[in-house]
Amino acid sequence: MSDLKTELEKGISEAQALVDDVKVRVHLAGMDAKDEWNKLEPKVTAQLTSLKRDLSSATKDAVDDLVGALEKLRAKL
Repeated sequence: MSDLKTELEKGISEAQALVDDVKVRVHLAGMDAKDEWNKLEPKVTAQLTSLKRDLSSATKDAVDDLVGALEKLRAKL
Protein backbone atom coordinates (compact mmCIF):
# COMPACT_ATOMS: atom_id res chain seq x y z
CA MET A 1 0.00 0.00 0.00
CA SER A 2 2.91 2.34 0.72
CA ASP A 3 4.24 1.99 -2.85
CA LEU A 4 0.79 2.74 -4.24
CA LYS A 5 0.48 5.79 -2.01
CA THR A 6 3.91 7.02 -3.13
CA GLU A 7 3.02 6.50 -6.80
CA LEU A 8 -0.32 8.26 -6.36
CA GLU A 9 1.25 11.20 -4.58
CA LYS A 10 3.85 11.45 -7.36
CA GLY A 11 1.15 11.30 -10.05
CA ILE A 12 -1.02 13.87 -8.29
CA SER A 13 1.98 16.19 -7.90
CA GLU A 14 2.77 15.76 -11.59
CA ALA A 15 -0.84 16.53 -12.50
CA GLN A 16 -0.80 19.65 -10.31
CA ALA A 17 2.43 20.83 -11.94
CA LEU A 18 0.84 20.27 -15.36
CA VAL A 19 -2.22 22.26 -14.27
CA ASP A 20 0.04 25.15 -13.28
CA ASP A 21 1.97 24.94 -16.55
CA VAL A 22 -1.21 24.81 -18.64
CA LYS A 23 -2.57 27.86 -16.80
CA VAL A 24 0.53 29.85 -17.76
CA ARG A 25 0.44 28.64 -21.36
CA VAL A 26 -3.30 29.34 -21.69
CA HIS A 27 -2.73 32.84 -20.36
CA LEU A 28 -0.36 33.38 -23.27
CA ALA A 29 -2.48 31.51 -25.82
CA GLY A 30 -5.44 32.47 -27.97
CA MET A 31 -9.10 32.53 -27.07
CA ASP A 32 -9.82 28.99 -28.32
CA ALA A 33 -7.30 27.52 -25.92
CA LYS A 34 -8.62 29.70 -23.11
CA ASP A 35 -12.17 28.52 -23.76
CA GLU A 36 -11.05 24.89 -23.76
CA TRP A 37 -9.13 25.35 -20.51
CA ASN A 38 -12.01 27.17 -18.83
CA LYS A 39 -14.20 24.12 -19.50
CA LEU A 40 -11.55 21.64 -18.35
CA GLU A 41 -10.08 23.35 -15.28
CA PRO A 42 -13.04 22.90 -12.88
CA LYS A 43 -13.22 19.20 -13.74
CA VAL A 44 -9.48 18.73 -13.29
CA THR A 45 -9.43 20.57 -9.97
CA ALA A 46 -12.39 18.58 -8.64
CA GLN A 47 -10.87 15.32 -9.82
CA LEU A 48 -7.50 16.09 -8.19
CA THR A 49 -9.23 16.88 -4.91
CA SER A 50 -11.19 13.64 -5.08
CA LEU A 51 -8.15 11.55 -6.02
CA LYS A 52 -6.18 12.82 -3.03
CA ARG A 53 -8.80 11.22 -0.75
CA ASP A 54 -8.92 7.78 -2.39
CA LEU A 55 -5.86 5.54 -2.46
CA SER A 56 -6.54 2.57 -4.73
CA SER A 57 -5.36 1.04 -7.98
CA ALA A 58 -8.38 2.58 -9.71
CA THR A 59 -7.19 5.95 -8.45
CA LYS A 60 -3.74 5.26 -9.91
CA ASP A 61 -5.36 4.63 -13.30
CA ALA A 62 -7.40 7.83 -12.99
CA VAL A 63 -4.29 9.84 -12.09
CA ASP A 64 -2.45 8.38 -15.08
CA ASP A 65 -5.39 9.28 -17.36
CA LEU A 66 -5.53 12.80 -15.97
CA VAL A 67 -1.78 13.34 -16.43
CA GLY A 68 -2.08 12.07 -20.01
CA ALA A 69 -4.95 14.43 -20.79
CA LEU A 70 -3.08 17.39 -19.32
CA GLU A 71 0.08 16.53 -21.24
CA LYS A 72 -1.96 16.30 -24.44
CA LEU A 73 -3.54 19.71 -23.83
CA ARG A 74 -0.16 21.21 -22.97
CA ALA A 75 1.30 19.87 -26.22
CA LYS A 76 -1.43 21.68 -28.17
CA LEU A 77 -0.42 25.01 -26.62
